[in-house]
Amino acid sequence: MRPGYCETEDEYKISKELLFRYISSQSALQAAGGQQQLLDTVKQWVQNKVIVSENHFLFYLRKHKRAFHTYCSNGHEGTNFGMKNHTIPMKATGTMTKNAKALTMQASLKAAEMNADAYRNVTKPNKKWSKLPTAPHVTPLQRG
Repeated sequence: MRPGYCETEDEYKISKELLFRYISSQSALQAAGGQQQLLDTVKQWVQNKVIVSENHFLFYLRKHKRAFHTYCSNGHEGTNFGMKNHTIPMKATGTMTKNAKALTMQASLKAAEMNADAYRNVTKPNKKWSKLPTAPHVTPLQRG
């Protein structure tokens, strides 16, 4: 089981029930300074804003979908994941200057890697990856 994730429907239902029971509990009322209206507002917000969108965020519904370690189908989120889990990660606590330097360094490393691959492919004497007559004149990137 992953911490913070409900991996089955039963776990989710229990988790949701525990949340609503806590919101209705005496300890929550005490934490809210005795303001029942505040707890009612929180409960209403959870019901009207969170529960209605559960199909979009429930882990147990999407854990078996191929999502390239991001568990989403949004390319932007995948890019964010890559920036945060890179060898030179961008962190939320970093300054704009530090994060910009990290992004620049990541881009430079990627460009250097692509240049090295292109050079290796162009200078390769025997291109055995294709039997097409054009194979000696193109790189694997262009062959399609």
